[in-house]
Amino acid sequence: MLRNVKLGIPGLDERLGGIPDGSLLLIIGDAEAPFHLIARQSLFNKALEGGKVVYVNIDESKDDIVSEMESLHWVLRPLEVSGNWTFINCEARPERAFAFLETRFREVVSKGAWTCIDTFTSLLNLDRRRALSLLSLMLKIVRSGGIHYLLVVKQFHEEEVLDRLKYMCDVVMEVELPRDIRRPLFLLRVPKIRRKPFSGLVVSFTVDERGVVIETLTRIL
Repeated sequence: MLRNVKLGIPGLDERLGGIPDGSLLLIIGDAEAPFHLIARQSLFNKALEGGKVVYVNIDESKDDIVSEMESLHWVLRPLEVSGNWTFINCEARPERAFAFLETRFREVVSKGAWTCIDTFTSLLNLDRRRALSLLSLMLKIVRSGGIHYLLVVKQFHEEEVLDRLKYMCDVVMEVELPRDIRRPLFLLRVPKIRRKPFSGLVVSFTVDERGVVIETLTRIL
């Protein structure tokens, strides 16, 4: 029987009704939007509960990620010491991320870890064919369990590439900037969850000292 798991984001979990265990979750975000916080909050709470997280940082340094997360009271250092959170440091070296995915990803997933590639954009821009080939392999590997995030910057890709990613991945989330600067609400669209009945939804959220805070919900018909 298919098992659904929570992402660890209050308000969003209740509306989604869980995500099928063993899913590849694509987050496409506007360059200025805090789309990465959705993955980081989810993974932090997973590690805090005793789970394993492997975070592949490519676009940002480990120190910058740690500092930003600490500003939201997500303190990583104890989790690194305990082995619940591991960085694979590929800052400005996406080739190292390719090597990790090709040689170690299967083992990491088999041990129950949740993962994040931050960002998959860097891999696509380095070698699109290789990145898409790896994506097909990852889809098979992740079925053994866990939630596995791919972060993508919307403006850096043609629509054809984005459509292909959406088609391939199990879950698709899209984060947009506020439409009205007087109301700083970001928009999170979830048009697709594979392997469960789902009609899509839209969630408005803000970011405060606690992280992502869900505001309202509108269903897509």
